[in-house]
Amino acid sequence: PALLLLCAAAGLSAAASPPAPPLFNVSLDAAPALRWLPVLRRFDLDFLRSAMAHILGNKVPKWVHAWVGKVVEELEPFLPQPFADEIRGLCEVLDYSLADCLLLNLVYESTAFCTSIVAQDSRGHIYHGRNLDYPFGNFLRKLTVDVQFLRNGQVAFTGTTFIGYVGVWTGQSPYKFTVSGDERGNQSKLLSILAPCLVGCPPGTSLAAPAELADESRLHHQQGCTPLHHRPRRGGGRCAP
Repeated sequence: PALLLLCAAAGLSAAASPPAPPLFNVSLDAAPALRWLPVLRRFDLDFLRSAMAHILGNKVPKWVHAWVGKVVEELEPFLPQPFADEIRGLCEVLDYSLADCLLLNLVYESTAFCTSIVAQDSRGHIYHGRNLDYPFGNFLRKLTVDVQFLRNGQVAFTGTTFIGYVGVWTGQSPYKFTVSGDERGNQSKLLSILAPCLVGCPPGTSLAAPAELADESRLHHQQGCTPLHHRPRRGGGRCAP
């Protein structure tokens, strides 16, 4: 009976476990506007539009949405590359406005309550764990992907991100370093959303851009993580290399 109970418990545990995110390749050698297309094409675009509309509708006040819609063309020249072109590429595939895609990237950063831990076991193995606490987790589970970022056809590093988001908050380069970004709600949500637009800081670079991490992965751990560790980050974020 005990064995049966254990087997039943194991079955329940396995059934309750969420599936692993799908794995995709994104080439950093491709034009920024095109590099996310292979990923987007594997998803139901109607579902992506519906999920993103839900997130924007519930997390972005109407006056913010209207204001960004009016000034986004003036803001675009201040968005550093390759972020502007990557976001433009998303807009074309999803048939979304630039304001919507920009706000989507910012809203991912405005509501997070994240934690990372680094631990070492008795055999010297290092574990780097993290969580991402979002109020719209049911949608994000279906938008979460693992990505292998390629440079010259080789895996430069891997990361976990959300469809529609062009930055990286969780990444690792084998035998070199791991990195994660965390945020606590020590600012108003509106300030978290608007600050990047006002100061010209692109989405996702609070921690790292994919191209930057690919370059960092060539360096030794101490050399590679130091620049990211000292990078200014919004929302009280912390880099955990």
